[in-house]
Amino acid sequence: MEKLRIDVDPALVAELQSQFPLLPKANGKEWLAGRAMDGLKNGRHHALYLLNELEQKRALKPEGFDLNQSLADLRERVAKLAGNQ
Repeated sequence: MEKLRIDVDPALVAELQSQFPLLPKANGKEWLAGRAMDGLKNGRHHALYLLNELEQKRALKPEGFDLNQSLADLRERVAKLAGNQ
């Protein structure tokens, strides 16, 4: 999970600044990149939490655990959180 990237592409920062012109310019690109990186770190942390939750469920009842269904359920849950459904 630590391999999920959290670095922010400078082109993305420029795009965010152009799409959201009301963002404070005084804070600069470094500030915006830092906020984006914080969001990516939080996303990585939440993904790890969700996977650990699955592992705990499997450990409690390994004989009844369906990995494919659990991953499909997790995919649907994440899609709802992301607003992609």
